[in-house]
Amino acid sequence: MLLQPWEAFTLDFALKLPKLVQSEKLDKLSNPRNIKSPVPKLGGPMSGLQMLPECTRCRNGIVGTIVKARDKLYHPECFMCDDCGLNLKQRGYFFIEEQLYCETHAKERVKPPEGYDVVAVYPNAKVELV
Repeated sequence: MLLQPWEAFTLDFALKLPKLVQSEKLDKLSNPRNIKSPVPKLGGPMSGLQMLPECTRCRNGIVGTIVKARDKLYHPECFMCDDCGLNLKQRGYFFIEEQLYCETHAKERVKPPEGYDVVAVYPNAKVELV
């Protein structure tokens, strides 16, 4: 005999019903005040939960991949130049006065002494002094 899922549940419940009638559990189940929610109430204290790290740019919580630069955290899509919005993943980035810039806009903000040029030097780059 093939039973539908709801019939199997009904049959299973019917087989256990005599045991429930004999136990005190039936009394507890019949009184709705004894039934407790499996989920804590909204606004109540939630123990054991950790706060999400906060994105420096958008101030929303970060779930998944985190970009960290100078102890600041970003969503990958929020890690961009403050001027042009260019995403700085896999590119050089520069902090000037706590703002994040691409190389082009960082060079615009830094004025070297007269007679010198601004040069970006990346980690592990081979630099030859002339």
